[in-house]
Amino acid sequence: MKYLGKPKFLRNITPLLLSHHPNCSKFENHVFHVGKIKICAGCSVVYPTILVSMIVIYIMNLYVIMPFEFLLFTGILFSIPRIAIIPKNNVRKAFKTMINLAFGMGVSLYIFGIFTLPFLLIVNLIIFILFFFLMGFVSYSHFKKIITTCNSCIYHRKWSACPGFKELYMRIR
Repeated sequence: MKYLGKPKFLRNITPLLLSHHPNCSKFENHVFHVGKIKICAGCSVVYPTILVSMIVIYIMNLYVIMPFEFLLFTGILFSIPRIAIIPKNNVRKAFKTMINLAFGMGVSLYIFGIFTLPFLLIVNLIIFILFFFLMGFVSYSHFKKIITTCNSCIYHRKWSACPGFKELYMRIR
């Protein structure tokens, strides 16, 4: 893969930025393959779904038609499966994809629900920021699952020896 015109450091970490999972068989269920490139399955589904859902909700004025209670409740309801199920490694990729689609739609509904709350804009912004702190905890739980998987491996996070990270480790050293 050629990285023309990119700084060396960025070129060296691009595979990690795209997949952010070790290049290891234990994480095959976490990535999609696009040619030789690995892309995080969760991010490649969730973020586009959030964007498309927000555009659809806005264009169709659903945030005006639906009460904020419905938007918030549905957003939370759509998000629960990802928080509860995705951290488990034994879930099939197709099922994870459906859960991530629901999660992306749920986040969009929740965001619109927050901004249609009958409070001052500053209060809604504070609630919005708190929501993203909560999402940070969800991401942290996924990170802890990756670390737990790596700790159970024979290489025990020794990046210079781990076949899944050795190439990246050598590039950025």
